[in-house]
Order: sequence, then C-alpha cells, then structure tokens
Amino acid sequence: MAIHPRSQHLREIGIVRWQRRASSTPLNKADGGSIGLKALSDKVRQCQACSLHLRRQNTVFGHGPIEADWLFVGEAPGSNEDKQGLPFVGRAGQLLNSILFSIGLARDEVYITNVLKCRPPANRDPMGEEVVKCEPYLHDQIDYIKPEIIVAMGRFAAQALLKSTSSIAELRGQRHEYVEIEQQVAFHPWTQSAFSESIKGADKCWVVEYGNQVVAYLVQSICAEESHILNLAVKGARQGQGLGRGLVKKACADASRNGVITILLEVCRNNLTARQLYESEGFLVFGRRSNYYRSGGRSEDALVMKRVLKPSSVTTQ
Repeated sequence: MAIHPRSQHLREIGIVRWQRRASSTPLNKADGGSIGLKALSDKVRQCQACSLHLRRQNTVFGHGPIEADWLFVGEAPGSNEDKQGLPFVGRAGQLLNSILFSIGLARDEVYITNVLKCRPPANRDPMGEEVVKCEPYLHDQIDYIKPEIIVAMGRFAAQALLKSTSSIAELRGQRHEYVEIEQQVAFHPWTQSAFSESIKGADKCWVVEYGNQVVAYLVQSICAEESHILNLAVKGARQGQGLGRGLVKKACADASRNGVITILLEVCRNNLTARQLYESEGFLVFGRRSNYYRSGGRSEDALVMKRVLKPSSVTTQ
C-alpha cells in the first residue's frame, strides 16, 4: 500500500503515527481558545514595547485555524507582510505554499506566525531586545493553539523556541522538544482545583503574578528541620522564562532561614525538564514512588529528590 507523502515525511523526521483530529474540536481549544487568541491579537495591535511600532504599517499577528496541528514560525514580517498584515505572503508565501503542498498540506490547514510581530527596518535581523519583548506573544499563541508539530523557519525562530544559542547548522535536521504543552493536568497541575487541593497541607505558597493573573506557584510544607515542596506549576505560556527556578530558589532560601536541613519533592520520572531544573538547584534522586501520578486510567512513577541545606550559622554574643 502506498504511503501518503505527509505520512512519509512524518516518518522521516521520527514521527511514526499521526492522525488528524476529529472534526468536533474540544470547547476549551476552539471556542475559548479563539476568544483568547483574538484578545491577544488586539493586544499585539496596541503594543508599543519596542521601537518597531514607530515604523510599522500593520502588526502581523498570525493566520490559520486554532485547531491546526502544525505551527510554522518565521523570524519577522517583511515588506509585503507589513503592508497586508498577514504572515508569509509574496515570494516567501509562494515558497511556503510549495513546501506545504509537497508534504500533503494546504495553507488553510496550518497556523503561521513569526517571532516578531512588526517589520524590522530594511528587513534587518531581529535585535535581542525586540525578541525579548515580542516572544511572550509567541509563547501565548502556542499555549492557545497547542500544536502537535512546530516548524521553526530560520535561526531566530529556532533559538527563540528552543532557548538556544546554537547555529542553524547545528540545529537543522534534528527533532527537538519544545517546552511541554500541558495536556494531562495530573502530570502538570495548572487548575484551580489542583491548586486548592495542594495548599490544604501547606505552610507556605509562593506566587508569581503577571498582568494581575497568577502564572506560577510553589506550594511548600515545613515540619521541624524538613520541608516538602508539594507542588510547583508554571502556566504553559510562561514556561522557559525562569519562573520555576526563581520559585525554587526562593523556597530553598526561606527554608534555610527557618532552620530546615532537608527539602524533599516528587517529580514525574519522564519530566526531564523538571528533573534538570531540580538537579541544577542541588536536588539528588534518592528514591522512587510507583504509580504516584494518576490520570484517566494512566499512571506514572515519581522520583523522590532531596536537597540537604547547610544549617544557617547562628552567632551568640
């Protein structure tokens, strides 16, 4: 039996099985997500965070269905995009259309956007400050769209998505993992019920707010010389910005000031990003809890990690 070009391309990049979603898109993505994406587009239209807004004709937010499985991310709008307010038009758009056709996709099946939403003068490369100011909009788009596959077109797009300084030659031709888009609430809790449940046995809760909304929190219990990090969660669109690391540092420093010697936590065995974060902050694996995380008939083991703090010195006169 002949293999469809799309399936063949997916197999070549390491994705063996891919199926189109059913036509009945979940409410939280197609309906609520569309409202959120429209509000984000309006916010971008009013943005004056960097000097690019002084020369733009139009902001170029993005184009495509919110239920798209594929997200294509370019670097910045060009002259044609600035005039029309749409991404990848003109010669760049023709090339992209040809690429999509070659793998069995149509333009109206994918979502297309850029890291920058305004055109840099004379189509120059994006500057560091411009990327810093604009990429949160991209991460918010990803959070609303929740694509299965993200295609980075160009060095700046790849570096912004992967938080990497590697060259395009080093990154090209490899399959990379974007910061996990939360799907299973039990494995990456970001709901009011999960938050409320986790603080029942807590002594302290550290919260990060952005625009009057909670975007990250850490829940901690303390008993004598031992502390337990019960829950650390960062909203999907704000992951990769150092919020989780900042909360862990804050909790550890506070625990040390309160005479805590040992800090414990559990982390999903397959959550490599979280494990690397904790290891970089001095936590070591010393045990495992079988079937600790449960959701929808599935279960995941948890690794128990521990950090031993140096006792705070006390000077007596």
